[in-house]
Amino acid sequence: MLKNTGILAIGSFSSKILTFLLVPLYTAVLTTEEYGAYDIILSTCTLLTPVLTLNIADAMLRFPLEKDADIPRIARMGIGVTLASGLIVLAGQFMPGAPWRSLSGIGFVVPLYLSSALYQLLVLLARGLERFKDVAVAGVLSSVVIVCLNVILLSFLGCGLEGFFVANIVGMLLPAVFLLLRMRLVVFGPPVASARDHELLIKMVRYSVPLGMTVVGWWMITTSGRYIVLAFCGLEANGLYSVANRIPAIMTTVASIFMQAWQVSVIKDFDSSDQDGFLLGVFDRVEMLLVLFCAILIPATPLISSMLFQGEFYAAWKYVPFLLIYAVINAMSGMWGPFFAASYDTRPMAMSTALGGIVNVALGVVLVALFGVQGAALASLFAGLTNWAWRGIKVRKHVGINFHMRKSLATYGVLCAQGIVMISDLPIGICVSIESLLLAGLFFYYRQGLRICISAALERAKK
Repeated sequence: MLKNTGILAIGSFSSKILTFLLVPLYTAVLTTEEYGAYDIILSTCTLLTPVLTLNIADAMLRFPLEKDADIPRIARMGIGVTLASGLIVLAGQFMPGAPWRSLSGIGFVVPLYLSSALYQLLVLLARGLERFKDVAVAGVLSSVVIVCLNVILLSFLGCGLEGFFVANIVGMLLPAVFLLLRMRLVVFGPPVASARDHELLIKMVRYSVPLGMTVVGWWMITTSGRYIVLAFCGLEANGLYSVANRIPAIMTTVASIFMQAWQVSVIKDFDSSDQDGFLLGVFDRVEMLLVLFCAILIPATPLISSMLFQGEFYAAWKYVPFLLIYAVINAMSGMWGPFFAASYDTRPMAMSTALGGIVNVALGVVLVALFGVQGAALASLFAGLTNWAWRGIKVRKHVGINFHMRKSLATYGVLCAQGIVMISDLPIGICVSIESLLLAGLFFYYRQGLRICISAALERAKK
């Protein structure tokens, strides 16, 4: 698993860092309203993908791992369903009298939807086939194309919002083509003659649809707040809230690098009793690193924002602390996902995210009305905690592991205290003192785990 994590880290981390470094460029070139329009369109495509494709992409990861899997038939079904869903998006885009037709950049909806959906599907297929190097190369290719095209189209040609759309669409389309070419022998190979298309498709859909509900639930937790901000505060405020999510994206990237390999490893080598303590050990170390990383980023938020956010976008820094905490909780909820997938029991995942989504929407309306944009960040945090708690309880059905949820909740409380201190109007000296004490307390609490990680790293370095 460490080897797979390292390979995926090359593609995922490098790509995220390169695109992260573009934040100063598009916050300097685009207005808050333009960025808000792009984010709403992208968020809508993110929601439509699992709904219109029946979330068939998740079946691309699970079904190729089965013994004697009919991989060509699986791959072609996934691609066919995805392409067919694009026709529905096309019909919706040109629906007469639709309110979204006046939105800036609406003409890019279909290419953005298809490029992102196909890229996601092919990445999951490559991971299901354990072609981790191809996934890494595709990630680097995507980031290089996006960076280069953004610099050319925004800085030199002054294409504005249209150039931003083109750069991101091409940045997903080219790596999708690369993956398709690398897997051409599999995708276009002869299927197993005895297999029946409708039986396989039904089995895939029965697996993927509950996970699709999970994806929709995640969308409601992570993204629905932007629509609430749009409704209560306007497109410019949504632009600020959207760009505030760029710093928590660092946390999400760090977690996703490991999660990609963790997911495959848990499914392939599932041991519900965890007799050697490996699963709990990995789980605890990941949580420790994410919590400490978050605890360092929270007090550094104003400084990081001053380097990344240009002009009117700098005001977004105050929404970052609670979004960072949510990113940690979100990642730890995802750590339980593979246990459900390995047991073919995806309903608890769907239920937990649906519940979290309902909490986010209900609280979002109330908190945004009371506290403005900050209310959306708080609603996401509470929704994430709801999802985390539900999964933590339900996962006990499949594994006999004590995940120490009360201790985890206490560390999340310390992070929340850091966030409250940062957004309050305390004098700078008092703020620094409290933040330092809270950070030192977390490092002291995790001292034993840090020793284990450092010793393991030094030992591997010697080898």
